[in-house]
Amino acid sequence: MSQSGTGSQERALHEEYMAEFWQKEPGAEIKAEATWGPTAETRALYFAHNQQAPLGLPDIPLILPSVDRFVLIVENISLEWIAQLGVTCDIDPDFFYKHTQSPADISPWNAVFPPRYNVEVGTVHSLRRGSESWHIDGVFNHNYLGPDRSRPSALQNPNFVNRRLEYHAEYGWEAAARVSYCHLPRGRHLFLVDAPIPFPQKRLDVPMTTLHFPVSRSRGGLPMPQLFGRPRHSLFENMERFFTHDWHFDALEYLGRSASTMLYLIVASTWTYNLQHLDRTIKRLAFEEIRRPSININDQLHDCRQNADTIRTEVSSARKWIPQVVIDEVENYLNYSGRSLTHCPHNAFDEVLKESETMERFLMATFQLLMSTISVLDAEASMQQTQSGLQQARDAQRLTVLASIYLPLSLVTGIFGMNITEINDSKLPWWVSIVTLATIVACTLAIWWSYIRLERLRGRKNENLKDRTIESKG
Repeated sequence: MSQSGTGSQERALHEEYMAEFWQKEPGAEIKAEATWGPTAETRALYFAHNQQAPLGLPDIPLILPSVDRFVLIVENISLEWIAQLGVTCDIDPDFFYKHTQSPADISPWNAVFPPRYNVEVGTVHSLRRGSESWHIDGVFNHNYLGPDRSRPSALQNPNFVNRRLEYHAEYGWEAAARVSYCHLPRGRHLFLVDAPIPFPQKRLDVPMTTLHFPVSRSRGGLPMPQLFGRPRHSLFENMERFFTHDWHFDALEYLGRSASTMLYLIVASTWTYNLQHLDRTIKRLAFEEIRRPSININDQLHDCRQNADTIRTEVSSARKWIPQVVIDEVENYLNYSGRSLTHCPHNAFDEVLKESETMERFLMATFQLLMSTISVLDAEASMQQTQSGLQQARDAQRLTVLASIYLPLSLVTGIFGMNITEINDSKLPWWVSIVTLATIVACTLAIWWSYIRLERLRGRKNENLKDRTIESKG
């Protein structure tokens, strides 16, 4: 078959698949331009054992059909990606359709979070062709913009899917997000996540956005942390970091069907990474930059202190409210696979808290070291100023020596420049110069003697006053 014939057949398959997709909601195709407008690009990551690479739309039919075990994470999926993935991997269109839906209520938070903890959140649904899936909603919260509703340009949702983005008077801006998972035959796994909302970041080193999922026994849900050092809160990047560990890839086959368990594993892995990142930052400041500290070092250390407090607070909360079913599922898998129970989320949280205490002690020691370094640098600056003063004194001494050398020459010049009869036939006799010189010398000696006498009298007066003070105290 010719290449043009193959392309026509592929387009026909895509059109047939998308026709089935649009049948899920009558009239949805007509509203597609408004709902699926031009936004951020789709990006995808492909994971297999010992392999990780970005995946483009043309790569899907070339790579995926021949691979049995892989994980594919797609952010901000577009219609073209839906058609290509659906046809290539034989995915039920109902999976993509449900990913495009958003819960309805008076606010994104009320739509996502039930009045009380619901164990049915993220329930697994069976799809045709032997696949299974779950969908779970979360809420991005960003409360650093203030109550200014007139700034929509700073809060445009970049997703193809029209997620809710609203301002809440008490809690700031809220944006809905949905995570979808499909377990395909042959050990293949597909995750769909939304693109990050471009909330403004005041400081890169201090995360300001939180993403909450209703999988915790706490009313506030499970906060998914932002990776430290990243400009946006991106679940895509969190999952990219998560699947770099081989055991997470292996565990997906057994634990992937539980939305709560997967999210807790990702949260525990992210907090572990954040702790390591913060520890490296503090040690870089302590061992390198603090030697010659700049004016920004103190601010950077305070940012580290704030992040350390965030780790301790958020990890303690996640550890406290973890559902028992999550612990049981992970422990059962770890016992079955022969892996250490330290990988269990609650044990990972305990380890993060333990290491954070050590890190905070080191951070406090770094603050003290900064103060000591500043004192040493101040002493060094004072010493340099003293040496500069001594150098100026030596320079003045050299000038005095030069003046003493040239003084006789000035005297000779002055003598031969006198207007007296013996030198230049002036009417003044020579003894006028002698009388004038003697008068000036006498006046100079009188002034000098008066100054010395006055200083001595002042010294005696101060000594007498000091003696009287000592006697009165005695």
